[in-house]
Amino acid sequence: MSTIICKSKEECVKEQLDIEREFFASMVHEIRTPMNAILGFLELLELEIDDKNQKEYLRSARNSGSLITTLVNDILDISKIESGKMSIENHLFSLVDLAQEIGKLFYYSTQRDGIHFSSYFDPKIPYMIDSDPHRLKQIINNFMSNAIKFTPQDGDIELRFIYNEEDDSVKISVSDSGIGIPSDDLYKIFSRYEQSSTTTASKHGGTGLGLAISKQLATLLSGEIAVKSVEGSGSSFGVTTPANSLSTMIPTVDSAEFKSVTLVLVESSNSSKEHTYAMDIIKSYCDRLSIDYTFVDGGDRKRLMELAQGNICIIDSSTINQNNRDAIQEMVDIFEHKIMFIESKTLLSGIKFDNIPIVERPLLPNKIFDTLLSIMDGSNVEKSASTKDNKYEKPSKSLNILVVDDNYINLKLMCEVVKKFHHNSFIARDGVEALEIYKNSEIDIVFIDYQMPNMNGVESIREMKKIQKNNKTKFYALTGYQDSTLIEEMKSAGADDILTKPVSIDRLISLFSRYS
Repeated sequence: MSTIICKSKEECVKEQLDIEREFFASMVHEIRTPMNAILGFLELLELEIDDKNQKEYLRSARNSGSLITTLVNDILDISKIESGKMSIENHLFSLVDLAQEIGKLFYYSTQRDGIHFSSYFDPKIPYMIDSDPHRLKQIINNFMSNAIKFTPQDGDIELRFIYNEEDDSVKISVSDSGIGIPSDDLYKIFSRYEQSSTTTASKHGGTGLGLAISKQLATLLSGEIAVKSVEGSGSSFGVTTPANSLSTMIPTVDSAEFKSVTLVLVESSNSSKEHTYAMDIIKSYCDRLSIDYTFVDGGDRKRLMELAQGNICIIDSSTINQNNRDAIQEMVDIFEHKIMFIESKTLLSGIKFDNIPIVERPLLPNKIFDTLLSIMDGSNVEKSASTKDNKYEKPSKSLNILVVDDNYINLKLMCEVVKKFHHNSFIARDGVEALEIYKNSEIDIVFIDYQMPNMNGVESIREMKKIQKNNKTKFYALTGYQDSTLIEEMKSAGADDILTKPVSIDRLISLFSRYS
């Protein structure tokens, strides 16, 4: 006689949803694996060619591939939120470093699209805050991506980080001069799969998931999201979150170092938006930190001579041209090289001055004031915006890198990257092969996939750790999943870090340079 266990309707629905979510997570992994190869080979090809148009074609293809990855990530995040499995991992990190990473990424995107971008980072924000940098970055990226999407050429976008000392919170906002949102549609935009109108969706694309996810993430971070918008004039999205900073934590910039100096900000009669933004941001930093500054006309030689002794001159290089080059050189001589340039395309066109430090845009306070300190103590070295990036040069030490993946295309990609950057590759299709190679070779770095036949990534790392000849080998797990349980399992087995596919070549280069 058989016993039939009858389940309630709710139990059946829950079980079916769990099966669907598990299937979806597996499908996401299957999508990310080939996307890793597609984006990786496009990036490699872009490094190989010099033709400007071809580079642009490849960049467009890579950006389209990245959009697919973002879409998959958004859908997965919605699935996690619905199942209550979205996790937050708070730890101490430098918010200004995160701001620099985000700012640099979107500065180049806005430049490409002809949009004016400025950023302000409150120099009194504690140097380290306690939050989840990955989720915070996800929210900011969503705000910035939307701003770029809806802002026309010659429009404006501003990214601001403001610290509230009274309640130890940080407000991060993105404002734009784009198309704005009708007041009747504001309630829609934080709902899943909703955009302000069908016209917006058809013209600008997107799924309407980003803001819904951002709102949920803000809640998980014990924060909140706010929006202001005027149709036809632009929008401002902001997230406010606790900093959870230690009472002994120092601020991003210590103003005490600059009490004895006046910053001389050189004005230009031929000023652009770029110049105005730069001067306004530096003025704001000085006001916030109570640092003395003064504006001087670049042609007022007498006033420049009066201010030169013991002070530092700041010149926005967007104001430099062939006609005033001699006048700028005279300023350099007057201030005895105690001058800082702000980066601009002008310097890239061939106008150079020896031994003058250049601060890159976007203008964040740590870069500005660290450079000023180096000028004050005489340790500044020549920097040039036109200096070629040397990350592709042969390293001082070639690494032995073991790549373990059951996907042939991803193996080939990793081998090509390893070879291009002058390191030695060893390959294995599963954990059993990897273990054999590891026993008989001196391996510096292991990149290992999680999902493999015969012996998966977790088991493989554990076995390799047992026979590890020294503690110098670094283990990096590769996975198409973004599951906190899996990540914890990999780390418990001995992985130094987890790399979620697709992995950018820049990320790999950074790891190579760390150990070579």
